[in-house]
Amino acid sequence: MSPTSSAASGEVSIQEQVAACMEELQILGTLEKVIAASEHICIATPLGTGDFLADLRHAFRLNGIETCIKNALVLSRRRKNMKDEQEQLTYMRKAQTHFERRVSKALLNLQTDLKLSLLRQRSSSEAQELSSKWDELSTYDQDVGSIRNLYSTQDLYEAVVALRDPDYSINRLEEKWSAVKIPLNVPTFEELQELFSDMCTSVDPLLGLGSSLVLQGNSNVTLLNHRITLGTKVVAENDILLSEEFVKGGCPSHLRKGLWKQVLLSHVGEKEKTYFQAKKHAVIQTEYLTDKIIMKDIQLTASRDEHYFVFEDLIYQVSLCFSRDPYVCLQLCSKFGSRAQTTSRFAHAPDISSSASGGSSGTGGRADGDAIGGQSSVTTSAFPPSSCIPFYGWAMYVAPLCYVYEEAEDIYYTLRAMYVKYWSRLHRLSSHGQGIVALSVLFERLIQQQEPELWIHCLNNNIEPLRIAMPWMVQAFSGFLIPEQLLFLWDLILGFDSMLLLPLLAASIFSLRRENLHRILSHDSAETIFSDLSTIQVVPLLQMALTQQTG
Repeated sequence: MSPTSSAASGEVSIQEQVAACMEELQILGTLEKVIAASEHICIATPLGTGDFLADLRHAFRLNGIETCIKNALVLSRRRKNMKDEQEQLTYMRKAQTHFERRVSKALLNLQTDLKLSLLRQRSSSEAQELSSKWDELSTYDQDVGSIRNLYSTQDLYEAVVALRDPDYSINRLEEKWSAVKIPLNVPTFEELQELFSDMCTSVDPLLGLGSSLVLQGNSNVTLLNHRITLGTKVVAENDILLSEEFVKGGCPSHLRKGLWKQVLLSHVGEKEKTYFQAKKHAVIQTEYLTDKIIMKDIQLTASRDEHYFVFEDLIYQVSLCFSRDPYVCLQLCSKFGSRAQTTSRFAHAPDISSSASGGSSGTGGRADGDAIGGQSSVTTSAFPPSSCIPFYGWAMYVAPLCYVYEEAEDIYYTLRAMYVKYWSRLHRLSSHGQGIVALSVLFERLIQQQEPELWIHCLNNNIEPLRIAMPWMVQAFSGFLIPEQLLFLWDLILGFDSMLLLPLLAASIFSLRRENLHRILSHDSAETIFSDLSTIQVVPLLQMALTQQTG
């Protein structure tokens, strides 16, 4: 390649980055402010030392313009990575379509059996009662006793182990050796050690190891005080990458809200509050059948959990509003490339077709007031508008956030960002490296490699490790770990931007309780051994797992 063509190629690349940066700034709603501030800085910056560009960059840094541009480039990269998640394997797409149809059929059967409507307008008296009880929805009288869950982690487990690649021949040994029988490339243990090396080689110990530890080199400063001082500075910088790096070491509880908002871009302003109020209004005006499923799930999970029952009202509010949000559907369609599947599942149902043009009161939800500025006035025909059919355990994605935020809006936008970016992968059959299928494969291979004797013992006694670990991974350990330890785990997921920590932790728990497992001879007994994870300390266990030698 000639120097001229190389330079031209480089120029195009820079132009593309600039265009992507400006697009993200436009989405964030800060483009005009950045341009105006940049113009002012360019005019006001003196020549100084004679190096105008260096002086200009220094001024940009002092005025926060450099951070805005860096954040925009990070978001542009995230958007590109999200579009790369569209499934390429035909057999995997067919399996996902089959699973979606199975869930849709379960919903329609529920509607038929109970003679309920998929959606209906609430009467004025119903709407008034719901509005008056919005802050105490746990007292709102709803008959959900006959409502049944549409799918659970057990259904996901069965779907994952049933996957087969028609171009891959399984031999007799493989048939018995693993529950998941498709050839997916997942990281080796050595690659995981490299990926999470910061967890073991950091100069300072992680906050999850204990806040009373004394900082290395300064016996007068505790680790917690050091992290608070440092974290306060990081929050003030408003730099996404800097926040991600800090979160890897664990967040002081009162700083977690600000740090997570920066990493997830889930800031809440007047525009976001208005949008949330619109979703609240949609809940009050219209009832979806999925509302009853959500309420039943909350009653069966969060309401019965000693750590989360006090947040029942908040969980109701956030969950019901989430189901009304077409922004979620649009983001998932962009991410997975499955718009046709997610938006037309109920297109021919009488309740839906008669209300398809109902705006916020029908299935066609408007994404006005998009929290990060995206396209406004975009409609979808999904049911519910978020396209997310509630599953058993949904409430456990919401409940832990009540320990981080006090306001429903803050919980809502953080939940939305986490679901779109992470948790949605746990409910989709795909070949993505951090989807539930790949995480399942990685979990099995970790035990096979690190605990071969334990794995053989499980095979010989019909103990199914993946069946036990699947609920842990699908719920991201929510409802299994105590809240403090769970939030440390979610810190690490956000900091490393990786859900590979889920199978790593799951396999580590099996290693921790290997001696107990060796004593039992049935799957039911194994379930009992893992019925209580309240004593698990996340950070020490992960560090132990990453530093051990191959079994």
